[in-house]
Amino acid sequence: MKAVRIHQFGGPEVLQYEDVPDPKPRKDQVLVRVRACAMNHLDLWVRKGLPGIRLPHIPAATWRERSLKSAST
Repeated sequence: MKAVRIHQFGGPEVLQYEDVPDPKPRKDQVLVRVRACAMNHLDLWVRKGLPGIRLPHIPAATWRERSLKSAST
């Protein structure tokens, strides 16, 4: 899948659009296809170095989804 990820903190130049492995849901999770996503102020604070964020990080605080499957399917 494609994702915008942050590998280091900084300005907009640290956002990288790249291929990442498809996620594999656990038994208690579902896989969700994101159709649209928007950045908001939380994402800006994360990009600038909000404490407690591990890198790489995929910023996507606001998104629309479509359920694909559960781990049991």
